[in-house]
Amino acid sequence: MGNDGVSVDAGLGLGLSFTYMFDINWGLEILAASPFSHEITGTGALSGLDIGETKQLPPTVSVTYHWGQTTSYHIGAGLNYTLFFEEESNEALTAALGAQTTDLELDASTGLSVQFGFDTPINQDWNVSGTVYYKDIDTEADVIVNGAVAATVDVQIDPIVWTLGVSTRF
Repeated sequence: MGNDGVSVDAGLGLGLSFTYMFDINWGLEILAASPFSHEITGTGALSGLDIGETKQLPPTVSVTYHWGQTTSYHIGAGLNYTLFFEEESNEALTAALGAQTTDLELDASTGLSVQFGFDTPINQDWNVSGTVYYKDIDTEADVIVNGAVAATVDVQIDPIVWTLGVSTRF
């Protein structure tokens, strides 16, 4: 099982961010989202095996630096805390292991986040906004077979998150 592991598919969700500006250039951003759902599949000798699924919430707090005239740009760095929930193993995993029952438990994750984005005015009050984030989301998953932990697997999600939306200042 040296090359065995898991991969996690992409997720799609709605996000909302708030930035408190300390001055004209520096801000503190809080990014929240609706839960993301991910399918977990095997790699290596486990390639193609449907292992299970999970949901996660990755709230992120970042310090951002803003510059620009008409279009405003920003870069930032911060921390995200990812909470996994509703983990479920698939019947394919249970059958492949010859078990009566299987389950998955993913640990919460804390990691770094970096971002680059822009705000372009539509009118005096509203902007079109976009941001690209890289988030370090690494965790461990316990594979529970017949009620006991049978294996612990490293899971790296490390998404590149794209946002596009509208923004306003108040």
